[in-house]
This record gives sequence, C-alpha cells and structure tokens, in this order.
Amino acid sequence: YFPWDMDFTFRLRSDGALVASNDLAKMLTDPNNEHAYFGHLLDILDTTFNLDYMGPWLEHYSSLLPRQDLTNFGRYIAMRSEFAREQLPPQVPFELATDGPIDVGADRSVTLNGIGWVDVREIRLAGSDQPLDVNWTSVADWELALPVDNTIGEIVLEATNLQGEL
Repeated sequence: YFPWDMDFTFRLRSDGALVASNDLAKMLTDPNNEHAYFGHLLDILDTTFNLDYMGPWLEHYSSLLPRQDLTNFGRYIAMRSEFAREQLPPQVPFELATDGPIDVGADRSVTLNGIGWVDVREIRLAGSDQPLDVNWTSVADWELALPVDNTIGEIVLEATNLQGEL
C-alpha cells in the first residue's frame, strides 16, 4: 500500500496522494492502523527513501547501466520524501497524561493514557523487553491497561521506535 512499493512509483507526481487507494483509506479510519501507517512511512523516509541512502545506489546502478542515468531519480526522491514528511501529523512528545499518584484500591489493573508521535512503535515498562498492549485512540493518543497489585510503587514507561531505539 505504500506508494513507492507500486509499479508506478516514479510516474506519480512528487506531490501525489500518500493514500493511493480507497481500501487503504478505509483501513486508516482505525486509529491503530493510521498510527502504524504514518510510523512506517516515517521509518521508510528516515532509513531508505532519502538521498543519503539512495544516492550511492543510484550512482552504482547507473554505472552498471551506461545507457540509463538512474541518478535522475534522485530529484524525485528528494521532492517526494519532502512532500511525504509534510503530510505527517504534527510532532508531539511521548507523555503520560494520566495524573499520579494513582490509588488502584482493589483493582487489578489501571488504565493509563497519553500521547506519542508516529515514531512510537512500542510502549513498555522500563527494563522490560515486552511491549504493552496499546490502543491508539487517535493518531497521537494512546491508552493501555496495566496489571497492578499493591506491591507496585513507581511505574516508568518507555517508548521505542521501529528501529528499537528509545
């Protein structure tokens, strides 16, 4: 569903729609899918669909195909990636919005909520490798139910991106 994964990649205008199908548009009405889509889009822009990464590859493959100058695609990549970045939702910091301290009483879980930009792939307890089950209620708003008992003191959450970085 990503526009640059389609056969007509370099035939679209550099400012063509990022959501290129009605099916994808329907999928993005679910905030979890919308958050994931924009997160993957950001990851692709940061890692591969940019001139720093693609420039050497365009030069390399152009050298193997003397009748084709693939470096011309560099201008398109630069323009398309700039346009795509402009379509991303506004950047917000990762924050817990639930006020503390929380008195859970006899409850076995507590619902926490907060905000995070599309670069948030997973939320977990500090020191844990296990992601928590997060529900995105909008592209930037999240909530999760955290199991608790009366022995838990401070809770520290961490957010990681698609590269696993905090």
